[in-house]
Amino acid sequence: MADRHYTHEEAEAALPWVRDAIDAMRVATLELLDARTKLSALFEAIRSNGGSTHDEEVHDLRSRVEKSTESLRQPLEEFENREIIIRDLQQGLIDFPALREGREVYLCWLYGEDRIDFWHELDTGFAGRQPL
Repeated sequence: MADRHYTHEEAEAALPWVRDAIDAMRVATLELLDARTKLSALFEAIRSNGGSTHDEEVHDLRSRVEKSTESLRQPLEEFENREIIIRDLQQGLIDFPALREGREVYLCWLYGEDRIDFWHELDTGFAGRQPL
């Protein structure tokens, strides 16, 4: 059982922050993937050409990886602190622990929806969404 339960109003009030955090995390994820891909390709090139160094480029790419990782870590920690659950970052699927008729449920929001209009049981997930 969650320590925190959101009312519908509290969950709605958190949406602007959630949207901004998801946007930032998506950008950071793309940046991280790009930097890691380029770093892997660079290491492969270094191995295949006898180990010549590209110290500055390696340093720059590692810095991008570290920066992107930090850009992901901060909002992830805040989601955890707020007890808001990211089910799927790319889709923007978010659950807020809540109580409905004395039972623990999730208020369910999908990126792009204007409001939180759905809930589901703990064990049904997105497929079990029901209108509020």
